[in-house]
Amino acid sequence: RLPELEQLSLSDVVMKAAHDHEDKTGNEVRINLPDEIPSVDLPTKIAVYRVTQEALNNAYQHAGVSEEEVRVSVQRNEICLEVHDHGSGMAEAKPAPTGHLSLGIRGMRERIEMLGGRLEITEGSDGGTVVLAVLPLAAEDA
Repeated sequence: RLPELEQLSLSDVVMKAAHDHEDKTGNEVRINLPDEIPSVDLPTKIAVYRVTQEALNNAYQHAGVSEEEVRVSVQRNEICLEVHDHGSGMAEAKPAPTGHLSLGIRGMRERIEMLGGRLEITEGSDGGTVVLAVLPLAAEDA
């Protein structure tokens, strides 16, 4: 549990995860946020922080990139979090220690699905890997 996230907006949570990653790795993380994001509950903030953290870390470790991108959008009644690494793609990524990559992806998927969302990992249209987490906005959050 990350109690310091409770007082942050979802935009601040995403920026914190990106800046923490930049401080740890020296990579640049481009952040694209809408002007307004509805308030969300603490479990959603924690899931967004952890998925952003894990996706950025995977890109750093496996894609060999020095720049990553995080985008958040609100579509219908959903928050969409996208982390794109613009690297060589999953097929050419550096192999992970046995079980590590699958555990990270499984952990991201479980966090998102526990909140009624979905996680997709695909090749980006311009190369690299895209991690997309889609979370529903609860009626009281919208």
